[in-house]
Amino acid sequence: MEDHAQAGKMNLTFLTNSSINGSFDLHNKENLTSVVGVTDVQFMPLFYSAYVIIFLASLFGNSVIIHIIRTDNSMKNSTNYLILNQACSDLLITMAQLMNLLVPFYHLASRWFGGLLGLITCKCFLGSMVILPVFSIWMLVTIAVDRFYAVTRPLRLSPIAQHLKKIIVSLWAWSIASSTNVLVNGTALTIEGHYYCYIADAWITFHFILGTGVNVALPLLIIIVLYTIVCHKLWSRDVPAEGANQNHGQAAARKVTRMMVVIVVLYVLCWLPLDIILFLEFLGYVEINVSIYFFLVWLTVAFSGINPYIYLTLSQKFRHRFKDLFGNCLRNIRIHNVLSFRSQSVELEQI
Repeated sequence: MEDHAQAGKMNLTFLTNSSINGSFDLHNKENLTSVVGVTDVQFMPLFYSAYVIIFLASLFGNSVIIHIIRTDNSMKNSTNYLILNQACSDLLITMAQLMNLLVPFYHLASRWFGGLLGLITCKCFLGSMVILPVFSIWMLVTIAVDRFYAVTRPLRLSPIAQHLKKIIVSLWAWSIASSTNVLVNGTALTIEGHYYCYIADAWITFHFILGTGVNVALPLLIIIVLYTIVCHKLWSRDVPAEGANQNHGQAAARKVTRMMVVIVVLYVLCWLPLDIILFLEFLGYVEINVSIYFFLVWLTVAFSGINPYIYLTLSQKFRHRFKDLFGNCLRNIRIHNVLSFRSQSVELEQI
């Protein structure tokens, strides 16, 4: 019983810590078996059911957001284009984490397949675990910068709007650059006839320093500072009584800012626990089991699933476009059903 409980425990970065202190041998079958493929079986149906729900929610919600922004000319502004790119990133994260949950185990060593295609897909899979989260958080920073200029310099076109395409390309380039070590060192190893998608330990220290410092702590600090300034400007500024249009503009700015602050808080709640746990695991302070790992991964996907519904709920424009879109669909369905029913009635009368 104790052996089973111990086997159920795993170090998410077992290759990290063990390779550093020399206590883990990747080619040792007993060690590998104790880490790879061990799950808390009784919780798996619950995990997969929860993931299917959030997967469908993300697929539907983010697709609707993308469709609304692409097809409605009144929604085509810099902030909404950034939201569109974030929705695309959320969809890709949902797909990538689906692979992370389906392949038997996990995190730094997943069962895979061999050959050149196996090597390429392994690198792409491991790279997506870094590229997409990095792009997502820096996209939130970019939106915060855009909101900062919209509130503090409302009469000027923000640099985000002026160089939108270049900024988006730069964010993707930085996200890919941040995963360089993963792409280079990720490989498919053969161990006793089985292939494993594995990250060599050479990248680990650099990646955790870069990941937690430059791509987690720094962007969150920038977001907090910018939204603090924006909120102070919006909620403490005296507006002249005769400026009705200015009052309306300030109210709209408050709603957009409130919505984006909610998105940032949701991001912190969903992504920061996994980032903290992985960093503490890397330092050797904690050790978690498979169930907790699955829950933390599910939380990151939950951000992608819940995120679009915040826009649809808190943004009046998104809400109206959503009602128009599906109101028309329902009307078309009703008209089709009525016409079909009348056609059947005519046929019956002729008989």
